[in-house]
Amino acid sequence: MLATRVRFSLEGIEGIHEKENNGRLFFTLKGKSLIGILENDLTCRIAPLFYDEISSMECCKKADFFSTDKNRHINEKNIVIVSSSALLTKKQLTFWIDHCLLSHPEAPLSHKRKKKPKLELGSEE
Repeated sequence: MLATRVRFSLEGIEGIHEKENNGRLFFTLKGKSLIGILENDLTCRIAPLFYDEISSMECCKKADFFSTDKNRHINEKNIVIVSSSALLTKKQLTFWIDHCLLSHPEAPLSHKRKKKPKLELGSEE
């Protein structure tokens, strides 16, 4: 199940929460939408810098929703819907999750960086 795979991939990232809205599952990071599950497809928020390139990929289509809450049409400029055919392997899913994390303004790094040792003034080595 896609939701389980996404949940496992996001495990350990601080600030991730699951929300359900109108029967759809969403993952948020620090209160902002990150990834959504739309039946067997993934909705991904993509940074404007990468959006044109990503949205033109064969496995993607631009998000085009009809909001039942406010009875209006919504065309999300920075969200793509990724076909389930592009989510079959762990590597494929990781690609999309990484793009979502990079696109989130407050996203943590996906790996810990090693701290450089501080040099103390006056130390003799």
